[in-house]
Amino acid sequence: MSYNATQLHLSNPNANAIALAVHVFSWIMQFIGHGVAEKRAPKLFDNLFQGLSDQWANGSR
Repeated sequence: MSYNATQLHLSNPNANAIALAVHVFSWIMQFIGHGVAEKRAPKLFDNLFQGLSDQWANGSR
């Protein structure tokens, strides 16, 4: 059985907190993965502005 964001929001008053926790956990795991698998820091650490603006630019193409 699937469970989507709308169902979570309607059935759980803490839906936003859960979503934030999952989002933060995912970012942390991504940074750990860069260190373990790639043995280098993510490009986001090289230039924060460039990293964020590249994501925006690539999403609009």
